[in-house]
Amino acid sequence: MFIKSRILHSIMHIFKNIEIIDFCLFLTKSKTLVIPDVHIGYEEALNKQGILIPRTQFKEIMINIEKIMKEAISKFKSINKIIILGDLKHEFGSISETEWRQTLRFLDFLSKFCSNIILIKGNHDTILGPIARKRNLEIADNCLIDDIFLVHGDKIPSDIPKQAEIIIIGHEHPAISLKHGPRVEKYKCFLEGNWIMENGIIGKLKKYAFIGTDINFRMSNSVPICRKHTNISDKVSCVCDIERTKQFKYVNLVRSPYVDFNKKDTNIKVHHYKKQRTYNLIVMPSFNPLIEGTDILKEELLSPLLKDADIKNFEVFIVGDNVYKFGKLKEIVKHMK
Repeated sequence: MFIKSRILHSIMHIFKNIEIIDFCLFLTKSKTLVIPDVHIGYEEALNKQGILIPRTQFKEIMINIEKIMKEAISKFKSINKIIILGDLKHEFGSISETEWRQTLRFLDFLSKFCSNIILIKGNHDTILGPIARKRNLEIADNCLIDDIFLVHGDKIPSDIPKQAEIIIIGHEHPAISLKHGPRVEKYKCFLEGNWIMENGIIGKLKKYAFIGTDINFRMSNSVPICRKHTNISDKVSCVCDIERTKQFKYVNLVRSPYVDFNKKDTNIKVHHYKKQRTYNLIVMPSFNPLIEGTDILKEELLSPLLKDADIKNFEVFIVGDNVYKFGKLKEIVKHMK
């Protein structure tokens, strides 16, 4: 049975040098605590939409994080670094008075245990700079610790370091609904499994502009070449097979890096890099008690990393009154039929 106000914060091993502590992860080798998707200000956003709920969630967040910090120190002696894995605050386009006050209070509390705090930028963190500057904190798109690459997960990263073997993301807020007799309960969960990336998968088509030189479509494996407006080398561009795979790959260009895929009269040769990398992917649930998350059995997945993954073979770790390893998702589905 799921207990809403959890007293016990059990620790469970999820992967090499990585432990689950409630909704957080602890990287034991570097003594780093990873906190996902806090979404401070979510209650206020709901109130503005006319959904009236008591504003008690921040108090629960603070009680929860205090127990986690104390448990981490009790078990691992110290915390050397804290990573907030994106979406520290909830509002997209502004910082509300509540967000200012509660976010600073949350960060000040963390700093009592560890002064090395890094804020990974999430899709909700469009205006996080003023808060970070107020406490002299670093904002990063991602972070590499040993062989662990940490990124929010709202888009596929284009710059995964070579030494990375494990990727940890938030954003998805995974959860799973389990049936027990007539009752169905939804539980937050961690996911762990393999994610295979072809060299250069980096985003969605709508983020790129197609301009300039034309391309020849005579060959069956021809693909249009596209280039982002900034920060991509003249020798490297992105390509997308719109007709088939809808995935992006890096290529070397013989000619101009700009093309217009609507025209077919210029022959540009491209060379595909077919190398693949397999990473161990860990997906973290939301830390905010009010956000249950995406039901991985029923709802469309949000993160593009999971959309490319064989999620049925992912291990599921459910967080309730304790942390429970439930096995692979496909086995859970089989037992529910």
